[in-house]
Amino acid sequence: MLAQRIDEMRAASADDDPEAGRRLAEMFVDGGEADALRARADAGSLLAEEDLAALLADRGAVDELRERADRGKQPAANSLAELLATHSRVDALQQRADAGDEAASRQLAKLLASDTTVDGAAIQAQLAYLRRRIGSGDDAAARQLTTLLFDLRSEAELRREVDAGTFQAAERFVALLNATEDVDRTLINHLRAHGLDADGFPHRPLEA
Repeated sequence: MLAQRIDEMRAASADDDPEAGRRLAEMFVDGGEADALRARADAGSLLAEEDLAALLADRGAVDELRERADRGKQPAANSLAELLATHSRVDALQQRADAGDEAASRQLAKLLASDTTVDGAAIQAQLAYLRRRIGSGDDAAARQLTTLLFDLRSEAELRREVDAGTFQAAERFVALLNATEDVDRTLINHLRAHGLDADGFPHRPLEA
């Protein structure tokens, strides 16, 4: 089934379908996980819809979450609102709230009511603590660190963890870029498919 879907997407991509190209790159990375969830969700499975929304949020896939939310998929609306709030995207939340998105309204209210001042010293202490645990081989600390840096939108710090080879840092780095409004989606697809070289630049596979 996966091989068939890959062949379908490869053919569509060859016909200059950019969405097919994105899906093809995704399939090579996740083994068809997201594609299978989409099929089940679109067939009416609420559980698959919830799992898909969580997966897309984890990948920073704002565009697809927005598209599904606009189609009335509530799990996608919830995940999109939470992701936008995490990144303090007040204007985007306001726009969705004005259009009647209740999840966006709730997240916007929380965001505006919260104290958004970050204690820099406390954050640095937490980062140092997590890095010490990572140095001892603690994968859970690596997940906590990369998630924290994603939530803080710290591209430079995440890039540092990618360079250090920290567990899941590359995935969180790509997700952070993907959650950026004006990111080059072609670059994201390339990063998902090929990753980064040791110099920090996107890997360019050799032509056959």
